[in-house]
Amino acid sequence: VAWPGLVLIQLMRTRRRLTVRTAMLVALFTAFAIGLIPAAAAELTGVPLRPPPAGAATMWVQVVALAAIPGLAAVVELHRAGGTPYPWDPPRRVTWAGPYAYVRNPMQLSMTAILLVVAAALRHWPTAVAGLTSAAVAAGMASGHERSQLTRRWGDEWRRYAEAHRSWLPTWRPRIDHPSEGADDVAVLHLDGRCATCRSIGGWLTRRDPIGLTVADANDDGRIRWRATYRRGADERSGVAAVAAALTHVHLGWAVVGWTIGLPVLSHLAQLVTDVVIVEPHPVGGTDPANR
Repeated sequence: VAWPGLVLIQLMRTRRRLTVRTAMLVALFTAFAIGLIPAAAAELTGVPLRPPPAGAATMWVQVVALAAIPGLAAVVELHRAGGTPYPWDPPRRVTWAGPYAYVRNPMQLSMTAILLVVAAALRHWPTAVAGLTSAAVAAGMASGHERSQLTRRWGDEWRRYAEAHRSWLPTWRPRIDHPSEGADDVAVLHLDGRCATCRSIGGWLTRRDPIGLTVADANDDGRIRWRATYRRGADERSGVAAVAAALTHVHLGWAVVGWTIGLPVLSHLAQLVTDVVIVEPHPVGGTDPANR
């Protein structure tokens, strides 16, 4: 216990190995939610944990994974912004992307949902009480402390974000802005206009009136791209990850799909399948006709 804790503290202090810091914190919070809290609640109350039957265990695992998606997607966005979920290892800027376009506290919301699902799976009311208590603490004492810290750190940028998003109840449509880069900053999804699959994806997105997203033909500029490309400020993603990011501009339902597909391991697997089965990588754009 001490060794990984000391390693994590040292990495946070020096701001090195961001991916390692993030992975360690994800492992810590996962063990905390599905292991330590239920075990501690059982020990303190004397109410035993009752694992589900083998046939139902798989279903419960899937429900827990679904509850974890907003939190994991939020961790990915904090990583892109240069930080971790830990309050003393924050990102370098306010992020409006991913789950943060819909709700202010996606990780706390996800943690509460996980604890309630685990409580239902284990038929253990003390774990449910622990989940509701953690939500109450986060919504009460912790929120004031967090608000004052973030206001000092980011000032008007944070106030602007907080005014646009609710703490716990997600909006159905995203509220997307980049106050650090200008309110007119719009995401662009570059697709190959000569590819039938890409045209159908672009048409499908356009018909759903995405917020803060423009669909463009990748053949119209001088840059050569090998896959679909999503670009928003300094954030750039390609292939399946680009389409997943575009889905988050539609509404909450499709955003959950986009967050799921956009998770690091799943996006790589989905990209392999897409390259083999749907559309293989090919050069698009540029001034040389051979690249078209």
